[in-house]
Parts: sequence; C-alpha cells; structure tokens
Amino acid sequence: MLCGSAVGLALLAIWVLSVSGKQQTKCHCMNLALCQPVIRNEQVKKDKEVLIFDNEGKDWKHYMWSNITIIVASQQYDPELLCHAHAKGVQLLMRVTIPPVNTIWTKQKMSEWVNKQVKLVKTNQMDGINLHLDQVVTKYSPESQKITEAVQQIFTAFHKEISQSKVIVNVPWSPQCIYGRCYEYAKLNANSDSLFVMSYLMHSTSTEDCFAKPNSPYSKVSSGITEYINLGISPSKLILGVPWFGVDYTCKKLHEDGGCELINKSDKETCNVKSGDTIPYKTVMTLMPRALSQKFWKNDLQVPSFTYMSQGKSHEVWYDNPQSIAAKASLVKMFKLAGIGVWAGNFLNYSSNATVAMQTQNMWSALYNS
Repeated sequence: MLCGSAVGLALLAIWVLSVSGKQQTKCHCMNLALCQPVIRNEQVKKDKEVLIFDNEGKDWKHYMWSNITIIVASQQYDPELLCHAHAKGVQLLMRVTIPPVNTIWTKQKMSEWVNKQVKLVKTNQMDGINLHLDQVVTKYSPESQKITEAVQQIFTAFHKEISQSKVIVNVPWSPQCIYGRCYEYAKLNANSDSLFVMSYLMHSTSTEDCFAKPNSPYSKVSSGITEYINLGISPSKLILGVPWFGVDYTCKKLHEDGGCELINKSDKETCNVKSGDTIPYKTVMTLMPRALSQKFWKNDLQVPSFTYMSQGKSHEVWYDNPQSIAAKASLVKMFKLAGIGVWAGNFLNYSSNATVAMQTQNMWSALYNS
C-alpha cells in the first residue's frame, strides 16, 4: 500500500486530458477535478465580481477568499494557486499583454498568436485570459483597428475552445485617449466579457501644474466610469479597478500649505508628473510612523496624503486607505457595475503582527463592502 506522500507523487504523475480532449496536460492537484474549468451556476453565483491581480509568490494563501470570484495571474503562477482557487469556485485567468500590432499584422501571424494564448491557458488548466493593452495609437488608425481585431479573435477562440471562459480587457480610467491609448472602446466591450477599468495612475496624466497629485482621486474615478457608460457600454460590463498602492514623490520644495512642488527631471518648462515612485500599501504603512504632517482630505479627491523626510529631502505620499477604497467601492452599487478589482493582492502585508494584520483586514473589508 502506498503511503500518503507516495500517493501524492503518484497523482502528480497522472496525465489527464485537457478541456479540448486534443492535448494532454499534467494536473498538479490532488483532486483531478480541480484541473477542470470552473463552472458557474446560479447556486454559487455571487452578487458581484471581485477580481484580484496576483503577482506570484505565496501571498495568495492569506487572501480573504470568501468573496473573490476571479484571480488574474502571470504565466509563472504558483501551481498550488490553481487548485486552491478552483476548490473555492474561483476562476483563474492568465494575464497577457497584447504585443505591438506590427508583430501580429498579418492574418497568419495573428492567428498563430491567438492559438498560442489558447494553448497556454489550456495547458495551465486556467479559465480564461486577461488582456492588457499598453500601445500608443491614434484615434481611428489602422493600429487601433488591429488591436480591436486581435481582441475579437481572442474572444471568439476562447469561447469556442474553453467552456465558460472569461476574456477581460484592461482599459485606462477614461476612454478619452488616456496615455495616448485611443482604442475603439465600444468595440472592445463588444468583444469581451468585461472591461477592467484601471482607475489609478491618474497622477501621470495631469500636467496643469508641477505639484504632487493623487494616484486615484474619487472625482476622476467617478467621471471616468461615467464616460464609459456614455459610450453606450452597459455598467454590468464594467469592473472598477482600485489601487492597493500609492505614489511617493520627492519634493523640490514643500510649501506651507502642504503642496509638494516636484523636482523637474525633464526640462525647465515641462513638469515631469511621472517623477513619483509607486509603492505598495505595505510600504506606505512602514513610512507612516515618519509622517510629519496630518493627512489631507478634500471632498473631490477623498484620498489621504502625508509628508516625511528622507536623507534631507522632503517627500509627499499620496495613497489609498480603507476609507478611500470604501468611497470608491460605493460607486459599484451607485453605477450598478459588474464588480470591483484590485491591483494587487500582494501589496498588503500578511504578517501575523496584530497591528499589521488589522490594517490588511481593513483593506480587504473596504473592498468587499461595496
């Protein structure tokens, strides 16, 4: 008779048919059924989608899994994550960035790329794909149309090859050509299951003055969602993305009113609004004891900030905390959105320290109380 460890090794060596039945893949779960796609039904359907981006490692073991519906992972994800997610009825999606369109310009190359993504997801027994778009394209350009075509082919292929698969496309916080990404957003919506609206990194698009800006102010989050809805996109197709990170700015000068004038890294006339460094919430919390100022909280921003000194230089940190996350999460109910998501689950501290554990739990609770 085999002992427990030997049974585990034996099961790891078992080869099972993939979803398509055309390709053999290795199941790393003790329960082989966990390598099958998650099938949603009305009995287990949750009120809203709760999507968590995972950046590898073992932090996922400490996530609050009760309300999570989707995990988005990289191709280097922890195989144990698949088994755990599927056991919880949570879908696992692979995060992929669409390559420059000139590399998939021909129909043959595009088909090859699409087929490769389907094969990768099948081989890893995942439930779909999350597409990240980061190319600068002009409005109505052939490049913008080619991106739409690539997403359309992915959408068609995945729904044909993988039962109840998800295709979720990441889009900027506003459809107004943010970061030079002038995509055909209504068509991207028509060829996806959901659009994940990245309602953060807004500080890098503000150039009206040379001062530190919040990463995810409430007013812009709300206006961005409104702009997508005004395109004719149903709120039920939109997932609100919120940040579990902040931005740490080095100040050229810290003004008496608390304004952090930025060090100009580009030229004398243009403010480099990207001069801040993004830092996870767990790092923000380690800096908080060094804070020299009270948090600033304006009604239109609804995000906190603080200042501190490092190596003789003033810093200002804009970040999100449970209160600001809860304010943004309330928009899910207000607009009747599909759900909420966060970048990223690994940005919280999962230490057993009581104070730290409470900080982490409060961030999860704020996300769920939408």
